[in-house]
Amino acid sequence: MKGIFLFKEEMIMEENQKKLPVKRIQLVDVVLERKGSQLFSGRRVRSPEDGANIIRDFIGDSDRERFVVLGMSTKNEPQVLQVVHTGLINASIVHPREVMKVLITSNCTCCIVGHKHRIMVMLDFNFTSCYYGSA
Repeated sequence: MKGIFLFKEEMIMEENQKKLPVKRIQLVDVVLERKGSQLFSGRRVRSPEDGANIIRDFIGDSDRERFVVLGMSTKNEPQVLQVVHTGLINASIVHPREVMKVLITSNCTCCIVGHKHRIMVMLDFNFTSCYYGSA
């Protein structure tokens, strides 16, 4: 008989005297890493223009297409800002799981998403309505 410190796979084999298929499950932590901060002149985002200004200040003059998510609290106070994807010169492919991961881990209740073309920042409200429609 083996000692007390048996692996679960071994205990399953001893009890049934035959090999049962087992699956090892990875234990992980999802951790947000603070990269810095940005000042916002107002306390709350009161209009889409406020959100666009925050995103515009954050992205700056980038030569590539960037997709950004701004996560907010229930009072529309900005909490988190992240570049979800940096694309090519004219394309940025984003999956909903990439956007939602930062929002869920930051306990945000609403968000504004934006993407930067080479010339300006534009808010994509059709993309936002896609999330609400698919839920």
